[in-house]
Amino acid sequence: MISEKTILRTLPNVLVLSFCASSVGAILEKADDSFRLPSTIQPLQYNLSIEPNFANITKAYFNGSLSIDLKVISTTDQITLHARDLFIDSRALQIVDNGTSQKISNITVDTTRDFYTIGLFQPLRENHHVVLIIGKFSGRLKFDKVGFYLAKYRNKANKERFLALTDFQPIGARKAFPCFDEPSFKSKFIISIVRGKEYISVSNEQLVRTVDLGNGRFLDIYKETVKMSTYLIAFSVSDYQRTVQKGLFRVYAPPEVIQRGKTDLVLSIANDALKVLENYTGIKYAMGKLDLFAVPTDYFEPGGMENWGLITLSEKNLICTNESTIDQIRKCTLLTGHEIAHQWFGNLVTPTWWNFLWLSEGFSTYMEYYTTSLMRPSWKMMDQFLVFLMQPLLKMDTKGSYYLNFHPQYAGSLPVAYTSYFKGAAIVRMLEHILTQDTFQLGIRMYLKKFAYGSVSPKDLYDTFQTAINYRNNTHLLANVSVSEIMSTWDSFPGYPVVNVSRNYYDGSIILSQILE
Repeated sequence: MISEKTILRTLPNVLVLSFCASSVGAILEKADDSFRLPSTIQPLQYNLSIEPNFANITKAYFNGSLSIDLKVISTTDQITLHARDLFIDSRALQIVDNGTSQKISNITVDTTRDFYTIGLFQPLRENHHVVLIIGKFSGRLKFDKVGFYLAKYRNKANKERFLALTDFQPIGARKAFPCFDEPSFKSKFIISIVRGKEYISVSNEQLVRTVDLGNGRFLDIYKETVKMSTYLIAFSVSDYQRTVQKGLFRVYAPPEVIQRGKTDLVLSIANDALKVLENYTGIKYAMGKLDLFAVPTDYFEPGGMENWGLITLSEKNLICTNESTIDQIRKCTLLTGHEIAHQWFGNLVTPTWWNFLWLSEGFSTYMEYYTTSLMRPSWKMMDQFLVFLMQPLLKMDTKGSYYLNFHPQYAGSLPVAYTSYFKGAAIVRMLEHILTQDTFQLGIRMYLKKFAYGSVSPKDLYDTFQTAINYRNNTHLLANVSVSEIMSTWDSFPGYPVVNVSRNYYDGSIILSQILE
């Protein structure tokens, strides 16, 4: 045990507890930002066309072309973006500045950091809008469950069927197309997919039109998305079927799954969850549709992924009927609620970098329980939160555990799940109890509205909650200590403080002491 001095405030209804802040700097891990992209260029819009070919499954590949509208933030003579395991035809590269094609001086590839850098003879000037055209690139399709990859399932005739799909979090998008593959580089996307006549495609937004290219090939063109991060882009080509749309939702799954009505319950759950979250946040869902896509269970590492407008779920987690066990229905409801909550927490408002992943996963984990508690009051989900999340967390989250504000040491590293999901959710719950439900909800609404389509750090969240407290004239809730003062210690220390109370029955005094568990 490590003894720590405490900052304690005894309030009428709550005890506000934080770690001693003086040693935060000494405890924090050193961040390594050498694998971060330069901030000289900001993408505005991608226009991506991609065509998978898996007729020969042992030599499956995809081809693509891409143009990116860019804004020059500061004068630079190079453009650096991400690409990994892609062949980019340098002869098909073009950079257009105010209608003039700029001459390329050199191309540098850094395979350690996945950097693809295009050098120019003439610098691009600050505030100019330029277009980067990558006329041809290609990559391999493999059964590797990352980026743009292959999966398979067996139909009712026990015949293998193949599909191509995506899973991009955290750094998989760069394996599918050249891009600025960091969460803060938000942009709009127009996605077009070429497919064979025996397949269908699906992506984040609604299908606008289909063009017959001849020879059994079709081009599906999708509506422009809202401003979003690359890791939330998703698309697939498969022989799946889809359900009739219910509200904003459809389910894509193997034909026999759809035909036997195995997705009816999850469609109902999803619609209920969306209504609850729209009502709670005061913000309508931002996209034109919200599909659920069943991924063959053996080819999907996470239980679900919150791709904006196209949530992917492991097939075993998506198939849920009234004949399922209570526990299966509970898990299906929670997972569906979690991924739908992400459409606000993580998608609409996104952490600036992976060190603040708890701002996405912690909120979505808490909201999956809260949302389900409103949809199914008899389940007493907030009591279950304590049993299934809080109590195991207290056992795991000892002084040797990880920091909530994680510092990635290499590209693609993420915090352990229990920290960003469970501890993040517990911190969110604690904050709600400190602020009261009404002030907390007001702060959430202000936060989502202020930072919509942007990216945030914890300070942005704390400052917004402070504004909500001031607006409600509730500063007494924190005994005039700021939200940031309290929360910055919780997010910067591993473990949690334990308060021991010793009472002197002779003179009535109480001694509080704190240790770091």
